[in-house]
Amino acid sequence: MKKLLLNFRNDYVAILIALIASFTLFPYFFQLTQSPIPSNNYSFNSLDASWVLTLGFVNIKELLWGSDFAFTYGPLSYLAIRNGWGMSKYSFLLFDIFYFINIFAICFITYKKSVNKVLVILVIAATVYSLPDYIGGSQALVLLLFLVFWIRQNLEDIKWYNYLFSITLLILLFFIKFNTGLISFLPYYGMLIFLAITKKEKFSILLFLAIIPISLIFIFSKLLNVALYDYIISGIEMVSGYNEIMYLNQFDIFNYQSLIFVFIFLSLLYFVARIILDRKIWLKNLFIFCLFSLCLFILYKQAFVRADSSHVIDFFNYSLLLLLCFTDFFIHKIKTISSFISFTLVIILVITIVKNPQYKTFHFANKFNKSNYFKGFSDFTPTSGLQIFPNNNQLPEAIKNKIGESTVDIYPWNIQLLFENKLNYLPRPVIQSYTSYTKYLENLNYEHYNSNKAPQFIIYEYLSIDNRYPLFDEPKMNLILLNNYNFIDTFSIHESNYILLEKKSEKNPIELEFKREYAILIGSALIPEKDIYYEVELYHTFIGKIYSIFNHTPEISLKIKTSNLRQYDFKTSNALLKSGLFSNKFIFDNESFKQYIYNTSLKENEIRQYQFVPQKLKYFKDKIRIKEYKIKKL
Repeated sequence: MKKLLLNFRNDYVAILIALIASFTLFPYFFQLTQSPIPSNNYSFNSLDASWVLTLGFVNIKELLWGSDFAFTYGPLSYLAIRNGWGMSKYSFLLFDIFYFINIFAICFITYKKSVNKVLVILVIAATVYSLPDYIGGSQALVLLLFLVFWIRQNLEDIKWYNYLFSITLLILLFFIKFNTGLISFLPYYGMLIFLAITKKEKFSILLFLAIIPISLIFIFSKLLNVALYDYIISGIEMVSGYNEIMYLNQFDIFNYQSLIFVFIFLSLLYFVARIILDRKIWLKNLFIFCLFSLCLFILYKQAFVRADSSHVIDFFNYSLLLLLCFTDFFIHKIKTISSFISFTLVIILVITIVKNPQYKTFHFANKFNKSNYFKGFSDFTPTSGLQIFPNNNQLPEAIKNKIGESTVDIYPWNIQLLFENKLNYLPRPVIQSYTSYTKYLENLNYEHYNSNKAPQFIIYEYLSIDNRYPLFDEPKMNLILLNNYNFIDTFSIHESNYILLEKKSEKNPIELEFKREYAILIGSALIPEKDIYYEVELYHTFIGKIYSIFNHTPEISLKIKTSNLRQYDFKTSNALLKSGLFSNKFIFDNESFKQYIYNTSLKENEIRQYQFVPQKLKYFKDKIRIKEYKIKKL
């Protein structure tokens, strides 16, 4: 580091380029302003706003991350989301300075070590252009690329500051966004193993470097109110469940898929060629290849699990930064095949970003005018970003009077409505129904509602996303609501209809008593019985398992046929089916949900059969396992 500092005076161009890049990519605002939910498309507008606001609420109320609250984001997620509610402005400032230093170092070191200076300047300029002025949750991807950069540098020249940056990033990632944080352990410990094999570092130092991140995570988990085991398990469940159900498969993504495959093929070919041609350091090149491949895989999964146009374009945006983090692409003279491949990779990324009309990333004012940032720092208070009052989302006075100071939850996701009305919010562990992806996550909410922790009231809207059957987003929780809560009232806000439920005075926990287990063939019908709860499991073939690794899990449709011979098709997943399903009555809106509570016959909506139909049979085995449970009130 001292040597680099001494050489700064001879590196005016590198310093200037790095300063411009790090300045333009520095945040243009200090914190995210929480505003009232817009009235148009009201319910769906509330989805993201609600979980962002709840992240701050969890920290303020000192709920236990992992057990009281289960989500992919962690206690330091406010640094990425920039939700300042209840936080210190100095934590934001320190994080932003750290971010600035990383960008500066990447641009400076990559330019300084490069042979092809023109290409480096092009990639830096394209990165500055393409990265969004508000990164948000994708900040975890950026931090992962920072981590890989410092690991890559340490392979060339072992320095204490490479370890310092790596460990700091590892801890930040773990507590900002668990799924990316978990993956970040692979390159870090891979580096330690590589250094041990090549004997480039003393064993005692490597042992210390292996222990220190884990020790720091244990320490910070206590300071940040994290139930470590539950945090890890719930995070893994969130990741696996997301992979199964949160895909969209928008048609326009296939316009980019061939370009992505060309980019992946050329970049991997580049490293394979280096491994073959430079056999003296084949092990080092192999490890670099693994580092790059891991990052590429994460960017690819990020794009094609959700599989909508914005996520796909993110692959191209963050791939530019990925190239910049690997000096390997810029160490060849211009007139070489390697340099030609590097240039081709950059051109693929740049042309795709520039030609995409739906994603305009370069906002000149935001990237060069930082006055709002400094004003935001000066004016910051722990509640200055909480600008949800006044609002036009007020509950009817009769409803607010009935709830009073009692505890209340909301289904499926509009939590901000509770904050905007200053109600006594009591969250369930998985706060929004669509994220209760797996049996484990569903049971967290089931156990919460099946105990004395259940809230007195719940505001209920029969709604889901992506054509999923609302009753089966949280089947066990809905089972409890239908049995242990009374209908109180109905009301509407901005054309969204709600019902108010109140917990019954008598305590009636629900128990599922195992009855039997059997198998049916795919395509066969399941005839539902009253008061029977079913857990359904499909099995992937080997091809299906491979498909799940490189894409989202193969699609499954839930087909429901009613007594009036109507058929309804819904999107589901194996994880959701294993969570369970019940009911021989089809519920299609708030009114039919209310009628179910009152045990109204709903004869025209009796369910004749359920079917679980994979979109492609080759990804699934031919048998489905069914477990039946008797629904009992204790």
